[in-house]
Amino acid sequence: MQHHGEGLLAEVHDRDWVEAFKRDPEGAALDAADAAMITYVAKLTRTPGQMERRDVLALREAGFADR
Repeated sequence: MQHHGEGLLAEVHDRDWVEAFKRDPEGAALDAADAAMITYVAKLTRTPGQMERRDVLALREAGFADR
C-alpha cells in the first residue's frame, strides 16, 4: 500500500485522509461506488478463491460496468 498511497496522495492532496485510508481502507469515508470497489478489491486480494458472482453484481449495482 505504500507505493499506491503515494499515488493516491498525488490525486487527493490530503495526507491525513490517505494515512487513515492506508490504516483502514474499508472504514474510510468513501462514496457508495468507491466503497463497493474497495470491498471487492480487498476480497479479491485476500481471498481470491472465495470470489462469487454476487461480488461482481455488487459492483454493477454501484454503477460499474463490464466495459
